[in-house]
Amino acid sequence: MNGTIQGGTTSPSSRDKKRGKAGKKEIESRPLGSGLGIEIRELDLRPDLEDSSLTLLQKHLDEDRVVCLSGQELSLQRFLEVGRRFGATQVYPILGGGQGLPEVVCIEKRKGDRDIFSGRLRLLGSYLANPPKAALLYNPPSSPSFDMIFSSLALAWGGLSDLQQELFANLIVDRSAVSEFGPEAVDPRRYTGQAPSPLIYSDTLFQSVQHPMVRVEPQSGEKSLYIDEAFSSTVDRLNKEESRAILDFLADHCRKPEYGCRITVWPGAVLMWDARAVSFMAPTVPVDKTRLCYMVALNAEEDVTGPNDPVSEPDLAS
Repeated sequence: MNGTIQGGTTSPSSRDKKRGKAGKKEIESRPLGSGLGIEIRELDLRPDLEDSSLTLLQKHLDEDRVVCLSGQELSLQRFLEVGRRFGATQVYPILGGGQGLPEVVCIEKRKGDRDIFSGRLRLLGSYLANPPKAALLYNPPSSPSFDMIFSSLALAWGGLSDLQQELFANLIVDRSAVSEFGPEAVDPRRYTGQAPSPLIYSDTLFQSVQHPMVRVEPQSGEKSLYIDEAFSSTVDRLNKEESRAILDFLADHCRKPEYGCRITVWPGAVLMWDARAVSFMAPTVPVDKTRLCYMVALNAEEDVTGPNDPVSEPDLAS
């Protein structure tokens, strides 16, 4: 059984601590934020996932958008296999793979290095023509803990006024990776494998793609902002000053704490998140130890769609 990630909303009152079933075993879960994020305990990812476990994880991913599973001890091959249960995995055109597994991105931060996820909210791969639908991140038991901040872009869209939604609904945003990963933005040794978190020098670095500012989830019709600080460069048909004013306003809006949660990624934790409706970042804080974690991205089945694109009706019978 392979899962399909769909959009959904969850009211704060339905996100209290609760227990679910994975096979014959009861699994405890607790919310990590008022409208985003869930921690699932006592679910071991080392054995092959039963359909009931996959269904439980899929349900939480659809509803809570960010799922944290603690206490995992996985080989990279097993981590990749877990990702494949949720869909086809993606070989990233810029971020380098690790240990002979091109789909597993190696993210290393050594003492004194800049964290590649720090400083700015980002949508994973939004500079690609077909961005990933979801991501999994594994912090091995030997790696120290760190924090990540996630923001629900569906909640952020809902927090805009009707007039603001009308103004932004049909805008198109240009995206590019060059300001974040280009030769002038990073240590050039990362392109030769002589520095942590290796990068792949490719045409993707310098390409610009366009996606709507507002994404519509094809199954449910739910809308969310589709902008970030790292890769959203300009708004189509606006000059740089006008673009910057709108993008900066929306970036500040998406940072509001009521739209997100801050998660401590403990050693042995696996995170999963909806990469199309959740932006993320690592806080800019000094780390006095080397941190090595791994990421797998899942291919999307459809392109990002805007408000005026065809939207399929939700399946009410399911």
